[in-house]
Amino acid sequence: MRGRIICGCAASLAFGACAVPAADPRPNVLFILADDLGYGDLSVYNPQGRIRTPHLDRLASEGVRFTNAHSSAAVSTPTRYGLLTGCCPWRGPLKQGVIWTWADPLLTGERTLPAMLREAGYATALVGKWHLGIGFATTDGAPVDRAANGANVDYTQPLTDGPTHHGFDYYYGDDVPNFPPYAFIENDRFPEIPDRPFEEGMPGVPGVMAASWRPERLLAVETEKAVAYIREHRDGPFFLMVSLTAPHTPIAPSSGFEGHSRAGRYGDFVEEMDHRIGEMLAALRDAGIEERTIVVFSSDNGSSFQDGGTAGGERYGGRFGSILDLGHNPSGRFRGMKSDSWEGGHRIPFLVRWPGVIPAGMVSDALTCDLDLYATLADVTGMTLAAGEAVDSRSLMPLLRGGEPSRTSLVAQSGNGILCYIGDGWKLIAGSGSGGSLNPYGAADLLPEYDAASGRWRNVQLYNLESDPEERYDRAALHPQRVARMMEALAGEVRRGGTVADWAQVAWTASVAQKE
Repeated sequence: MRGRIICGCAASLAFGACAVPAADPRPNVLFILADDLGYGDLSVYNPQGRIRTPHLDRLASEGVRFTNAHSSAAVSTPTRYGLLTGCCPWRGPLKQGVIWTWADPLLTGERTLPAMLREAGYATALVGKWHLGIGFATTDGAPVDRAANGANVDYTQPLTDGPTHHGFDYYYGDDVPNFPPYAFIENDRFPEIPDRPFEEGMPGVPGVMAASWRPERLLAVETEKAVAYIREHRDGPFFLMVSLTAPHTPIAPSSGFEGHSRAGRYGDFVEEMDHRIGEMLAALRDAGIEERTIVVFSSDNGSSFQDGGTAGGERYGGRFGSILDLGHNPSGRFRGMKSDSWEGGHRIPFLVRWPGVIPAGMVSDALTCDLDLYATLADVTGMTLAAGEAVDSRSLMPLLRGGEPSRTSLVAQSGNGILCYIGDGWKLIAGSGSGGSLNPYGAADLLPEYDAASGRWRNVQLYNLESDPEERYDRAALHPQRVARMMEALAGEVRRGGTVADWAQVAWTASVAQKE
């Protein structure tokens, strides 16, 4: 039985008794997004792991914990694009990878999730990472000089494009903690001008930094701003997205958390993240708005498997795969890591708490995607989605009301742009390898080819996720007809997104069209 909800004793309420509290038809929304956190990094998902996350475990016990949730991509930028648009990221301009330093803004005229909620009467805010491109004013009026590492950027002038241009009323964050400029941005200004060279020993791409910039401060500052926003907007309704920079590199736990875990500096950073999230949840309680606030927690993709330099590697980072040497697997029982098409790249922790609506102690194995946040919040707030808007998002509310899930399949992309299709308990990967750029154990990908003589596809993988969630046994050779059906379904999704003729990773769709 797929898509079921398993209720604990605390969740024995009849769904029909659950309704939006009449006193506040527009609940606040706190959406917390971790960065590079694996499915197995939360102790509620991986009790055998070497990291403890009591605050997130408690959040899971107070709402619903999804065990079959996926990010739309296995790396950062495309996932964030998908979250804000409700569309598979490859439907936009970025087909693979992430945007790099001084990149042009990726969002254009889309109605983003915060813009939609603002139309519904919400105050909207983002705290933390952006990674969707920023428009900078320049001293000479020319585009940012990328060859000179942004030497002509004028940090005294407001941004020409950023979060406040795409639906957020308020922004406080650091764009990308690995890229210059190394300074916080508030709304469209730099409160502290980055006016000095990157210090030796700092992690990231060299560039300019502000005098107070220290990676160890990021989590504390992000939390402080989020807590302040909650207090100032307690009368609501508000949508606050807290896009954490942990446990992504630079893996930089503050001094009070060093040695806190049994999984090196990486584990320390995760446990500090959990503590900071506990402070945000406490702020909801202290403000008296916990009962009328939806809290959502997830990660943008899987873990990079770096130990943070624990074993003498690069401080703030470490060798890819080094966390395994400490006896902790951030993907839990699943295969793969960040950037991969395998489950460890895109299966994510996903928690939702809504007091009075979602009974406590629920566990759901329904197929879920982070894209679904858009349609769910449109459903909750009564907003109508226009034709062509958030086309890949499905509301979770039918499932949470005790009905059938709206989602029956999903598409996710790897770091290298390899697509996978999940449906009916099976998973097809349109490539021969991991699909990722980081996995030290993966072979290079070969793209799908259709052999007309045999009527079979080559260079694809097929897994039965119900009997083999660890993806140990590739069944493609045993089930050619299922492979053909799933390749046709995936090709249909790609064609539904418009032309992608210049995208090499889906050139195989022409073979499907010829068969038809």
